[in-house]
Amino acid sequence: MQPKREHLYGQQRLAAELKRRGFAGSISNPYVTSSFVLEDWDFDGSLWQHWDILAKDDPAFWGTLVERLLAQSETYWAKAKTARALQVATTGNTRPVTYDPILPAWILRLRELPCLRDTRGVRRKPGELLRRTPETEPFLDVEFFVHAVLDGEAVRPLLTLLGVRDTPTGPDRLIACLRALAHTDTPPIAEVEKWYRRLDQMIDTCSTADQGSIQHAFHTEKLVFTESSGWVTSGGVYLASDEEDVPGAALVRASVRDLALWRKVGVEDRPTSDLAIRWLTDLPTGKPLSQDDVRRVRALLARHPVRIWTECGHWLNLAGEWVPVGGLTYALTMQTLVPWSHFHEWVKQATADLQRLGAEITDAAPFVGLQRLVDSVEDRLEVSSLFPGTPQRKPWLNRLGSELRRIELDDEAEVARIRTLAARLQDTLWLEGPELEMIPYIGGTPAGTPRRAEAVWMDRTLHVVRRPAARLARAVSQELGRAFRRPDVADAIKLCFDRSPEFVTEVVEENFTLGSLVSTDETRAQDTAPADAGPPGDAVSSESTASADVASAAEEILKSPNDGDVEDGFEIDSDTSESVRKDRHSTKPTKPPVIERFARAQGFQKDGDHRFYHPDGSWIARTNGARFPWERRTAGGELVRSYWPKDHCLDLEPLQLEADLWGLIDKFPERYSLVLSSPSGEPIEVPGVGLRAMLEQGQLKIYPAAYRLVIGVQA
Repeated sequence: MQPKREHLYGQQRLAAELKRRGFAGSISNPYVTSSFVLEDWDFDGSLWQHWDILAKDDPAFWGTLVERLLAQSETYWAKAKTARALQVATTGNTRPVTYDPILPAWILRLRELPCLRDTRGVRRKPGELLRRTPETEPFLDVEFFVHAVLDGEAVRPLLTLLGVRDTPTGPDRLIACLRALAHTDTPPIAEVEKWYRRLDQMIDTCSTADQGSIQHAFHTEKLVFTESSGWVTSGGVYLASDEEDVPGAALVRASVRDLALWRKVGVEDRPTSDLAIRWLTDLPTGKPLSQDDVRRVRALLARHPVRIWTECGHWLNLAGEWVPVGGLTYALTMQTLVPWSHFHEWVKQATADLQRLGAEITDAAPFVGLQRLVDSVEDRLEVSSLFPGTPQRKPWLNRLGSELRRIELDDEAEVARIRTLAARLQDTLWLEGPELEMIPYIGGTPAGTPRRAEAVWMDRTLHVVRRPAARLARAVSQELGRAFRRPDVADAIKLCFDRSPEFVTEVVEENFTLGSLVSTDETRAQDTAPADAGPPGDAVSSESTASADVASAAEEILKSPNDGDVEDGFEIDSDTSESVRKDRHSTKPTKPPVIERFARAQGFQKDGDHRFYHPDGSWIARTNGARFPWERRTAGGELVRSYWPKDHCLDLEPLQLEADLWGLIDKFPERYSLVLSSPSGEPIEVPGVGLRAMLEQGQLKIYPAAYRLVIGVQA
């Protein structure tokens, strides 16, 4: 190590040199000259050249060199730890332009070299490393620290000169670690708690700006892992619970509840109804909530329903969204519960979830103004699921109807309704079959996908799926109980299922007040009474309508020509409203049908008007009377796939599909496919499995019309 003198001329050159050496102070000019001298310390240039040659063969050389320097006594480098900038007077005298430290040349060179080991033995530039101090302690395992062997008290001034930091740059790295863990529902608990403790250490000594940054992150992001294993913001979690006023409140994990961090980031000690309301007002509007938030919201709605409705102006819908109450049309209560998971999204979004509220609340303002979903939905039995069979009478069923015709109640309108239903039940036939499917409708519009059912009471026929009696008992009891809408009648149905007629009579006589036997003529008169004899939307009128609609739909399907193949070339003339075949002998060349182009692309050759043959023996042929009019079969005649072709690009515009076609795809996705066009006009197969997967992933949406399939942003 030797001193060096460098002459500089001009203020600008001096300022540039000092800036290169990390100087940020002010310069004073004791003289009026522009002549300066830089008194510096550095190793001889020949040594640097020699060391560069050695470092090319030994990547660890610079680390070895610096460790040798650190091993020297402080007297070796103490006088060389700073340079001086002097101004030269015309007389030759010199005076410093600053008394602040200036980095010497040898330190500048070493700062740019990987010359210090970190805790894992990797050599890094000094500026990448931290020394271990109370301020940097929370950043262990986050930042790179200088190796403990090199981090001695005697050499810390030299480490600081080299650029090793003794203060952290901020909390961003710690928060980033928590943010990464918050992306998983099951993070390693030990890791989560470790970063909380590190932040707790840091927040005691950090600057006001860093503390504000931590508070903002916890307030706006879900970084608090709760006792119930969910992620929430600091405003949605507490240190202690109050199940009386705010049930289901999220709590900080007990193992880290003692940290001072929580109060400093705004976590309240105990929940109150006011804090809960404030948390609800901060929830995102119109977006699906997390499962943990949905659970908490439902608990609060059950405890403070009227206050939340009026003060927040929002409620939870069946889609799990927090929405304005003005956008809710229907209500689902526990007293009018119906299966709803198969409903279309628009129905779920318009239906308030009142399942946690008691009848005395749902029957009062403000909830009484919502239409009950059960009264708005009309379940129609799908025609294709009806089956031929021999109806039979069930003595217990008909006896139950006969006895319920004698029921006496305080409400005359209710008596008339129950007796009308009982008369239907007395004449009801039992019809078994392999399966039943119901399609929900609201206002004549399909409101959901088909739902499997085990029992359907339609007109005077109870359709049931062929099952053991023990399994049918619950399904039949629920179906009949929904029609009567009385818990006492529903309980009687459960008790009487498949029992002897005598037992049925005893049950009814023991549990109800009965009058004299009602004549059959009187009952039938009640059965044909005007609709206002009972409450609107009762079971009789809705079932009769459903039966008529099913029959009408069946007739239409049987009479209508097969419209599944869009290649037939029929169009409707607007003047005559008659079907006219397009002129196939136009002078303008016509493009082959999409099914033909698809078959050729798959290696098939045309073999007649409605058949394509493949060299491996398989074929594609048109079938008559099928909703998917083209079939692909193997050489042995086994069905591979059924196709519904249409020259239409689903990526460019929505596709309108008949409800029964989608029903087949939904039920048998491996069997059915659509043959459509790509954006470039090439024929492509869109398998049912792919459509189902897109629907589950949210890439495909279904809208009621027939069924309208929409991809992505077209929605």
